[in-house]
Amino acid sequence: DPRQRHPYEPCYNYEAGISQFINTPIKGIIWYQGESDAHNVDLYAYNFKQLISSWRSLWKEGLPFYFVQLSSIDRPSWPYFRDMQREISHEVFNVGMAVSSDLGDSLNVHPTHKQAVGDRLALLALKNTYHQKTIAQGPEVTKVVQNGKNITIDFKNGKKLQTRNNEQLIGFEVMNEKGEIISPKAEIKNNQVILFLDKNEKITKVLYAYKPFSRANLENEAGLPASTFSIGLK
Repeated sequence: DPRQRHPYEPCYNYEAGISQFINTPIKGIIWYQGESDAHNVDLYAYNFKQLISSWRSLWKEGLPFYFVQLSSIDRPSWPYFRDMQREISHEVFNVGMAVSSDLGDSLNVHPTHKQAVGDRLALLALKNTYHQKTIAQGPEVTKVVQNGKNITIDFKNGKKLQTRNNEQLIGFEVMNEKGEIISPKAEIKNNQVILFLDKNEKITKVLYAYKPFSRANLENEAGLPASTFSIGLK
């Protein structure tokens, strides 16, 4: 059919799908995005906020919007994209993000561990929409302080920091004033993460799970993983 449009064409999926059930009452929205535009981080950040706002206006209420952060794969833009999604989860009202970077595949853009993703989305809905007492997200960074050769990182969500399968903590990097990336030793002590530098130098940024394909392994007692993040030090 010469009139058939490509699914990537702007508005196609909306017109063919979403617009058909706008008058149907719904409790909330779950979004598991594709990867075709993961290279255009800034444009996606703008478009995603507009999408959430647009769909909420169609249903005339601030529907909860739960989305899946991209997993991990050997594609250069993905850590930046994941960090952008993390920031949006804090900027936009009544949204929640399910982390999936620990379930990725270095070569396959369609990782096979889908049930865990669904379980994490369900926890977001159970806690935030249905108000059940449960842990719905992994550790979220709240504070980073450098004291000489040590950097202390505080987290919220859950009562206990741990690593997947009780392995050595990995996934942390720091950037110094020269823009050099360093991989310090990391440990969990007193429910904080401590990074140990080889020498006393000014650190400007702490990164976590910032490899495109990441095996970073920080989680809480519910087994929910920490998100990719990049946070500056003053």
